[in-house]
Amino acid sequence: MPLLQDGTVVVIKGTIPQNIPSFWLSFIAPNTDHVFHCHMHYDQDLAMGADSPSGILVRDVWEKATGEWQVREFDGPKWEVPKGSRIEIRIVCNANNYEYYVNGKFYFKFKSRMIKERATSIYFVNFEPDSIDYEMPQYNSAIRLPPVVEGMEIIGKAVIKPGAKRVIIHLITQDDENIALHVHYHYDMTNQVCRASVTSAKHYDFANSEEWGSSFQAPRRTMAKFNFLICKDYITGMVNGRHAFDYKHRIPIEKIKVAYFLNEDNADVEQTSWRVLMPGETDVEQTLDFGRVEIIAV
Repeated sequence: MPLLQDGTVVVIKGTIPQNIPSFWLSFIAPNTDHVFHCHMHYDQDLAMGADSPSGILVRDVWEKATGEWQVREFDGPKWEVPKGSRIEIRIVCNANNYEYYVNGKFYFKFKSRMIKERATSIYFVNFEPDSIDYEMPQYNSAIRLPPVVEGMEIIGKAVIKPGAKRVIIHLITQDDENIALHVHYHYDMTNQVCRASVTSAKHYDFANSEEWGSSFQAPRRTMAKFNFLICKDYITGMVNGRHAFDYKHRIPIEKIKVAYFLNEDNADVEQTSWRVLMPGETDVEQTLDFGRVEIIAV
């Protein structure tokens, strides 16, 4: 399964078997978390409890850490695909939600509760697809990293939108919801840089890890470049070639698997891209004039 990015469309085709009581699919992380889950029961009212009637697409997530489902959602139209029918499911992976279509009909929008970039496989129950295709976006909001080692440099680029209030970048693990580095570049707080990490299952619990200070220069309406150099004891962050921060490791660097822009509602950045320099490689773009040339078409 390729890395799910903002704008990725997962297209699943097949035939619903005649003798099934239910239909399930989940996006699965390496530790078996169900990052996104959807199921529908044909024949059993209350099959998953009083809040799971037949003919309704139920969605939720499941956490290995707790061994429990969270809060089910089941609003939206009833399932209209009889057993034995051909089916095409299209799941649009947006920055902060999923859109679910079946045979061209919209069924629901589900707000993300786990980091979608953690998913590495799709799990089915009572269904074997004929094909699974991935329509990838033009621009890459995320990158699946090679093994992270000292001296590696992770480089993200983005056009900063005219109304941007922030740029948020995460370096994450995939075995859990841990965030090795959360960087929040604030435009509405005199261009201050906040950095933190999450080292527990509680999402966005930055207690005892948050640091403030320094500033950055990345004007709106320009292409900005964000560099993260992996050092022995810390990560050095740079913006448009200027030092922004040093952040001490809270999570071993070998656990870092993915880097991505957190771009909720597509409000802050666009035309995003990522690349990696291995130790000893030279950045051929280091002399370009990032943050100075205004991008008109945004």
